[in-house]
Amino acid sequence: MSSILNYFFRPKRATTEEGQSLQTVESVTSTAAACTPGERRILRSSDGAEVTLCAEDVRQITVIYNMFQALPPQSDETPTVIIPVALSADVVDKIVKWCRTPQKNARVDTLFPGISVPEALNVIEACLFLEIGSLCELVSKWVADKLEGKTREEMRLIMGRPESSLSQESKTMVKTGDV
Repeated sequence: MSSILNYFFRPKRATTEEGQSLQTVESVTSTAAACTPGERRILRSSDGAEVTLCAEDVRQITVIYNMFQALPPQSDETPTVIIPVALSADVVDKIVKWCRTPQKNARVDTLFPGISVPEALNVIEACLFLEIGSLCELVSKWVADKLEGKTREEMRLIMGRPESSLSQESKTMVKTGDV
């Protein structure tokens, strides 16, 4: 999660011993790429991580954008509405990283170094849920390239899927000639 965290500063009022007002700086951990008062939104992942999205991030995630359109505008700099999403922090991290990258069609390996096919499948599922068509298409093509020319068994292993009872039945049928 820390890979997407950016630090920005928010003024905090303090006073000297003489009662004079000072403006100090309080460090705030956030993922808001830019200060967009009243337009930042918070998502809470299924594992409890909170991600602050700036206005531009929200515009790229159709479902979240539509949710926040129904809410009244916030007048405070600090977002107060938190939207829980049934996605892991790792998947949310990848989506936010893509939202903030200027090259939307960059190679998946470049955007998400070390991503595995099972992780990519989780990103695809999230994209379908959140209606992020262009990221879904990009990652789907990457997965298709990884699976191209592979046998069914190789694909199952690459995708990290357990052997199903159906495949056991299929093997038995092939061995006995009941196909």
